[in-house]
Amino acid sequence: MAADFRLEVAHIISAKARPDLAYELSNVRTLDWKCHIEETRAERNGDADPRRQAWRELLKLPLKTERKT
Repeated sequence: MAADFRLEVAHIISAKARPDLAYELSNVRTLDWKCHIEETRAERNGDADPRRQAWRELLKLPLKTERKT
């Protein structure tokens, strides 16, 4: 379907890793939006930020439900 196909600009070297290359045309490429999302997730999962890791661990915990008797 044409409606599901959309191109987005993606950095070759992430802007987080190299802010100086953020606006360099030689550091961008086009990806379809689904590939761009997958690539961004892969980059973020490799993020060493302890807050992000703590959040991921929190999301893995089962929800506690209280029963009213």
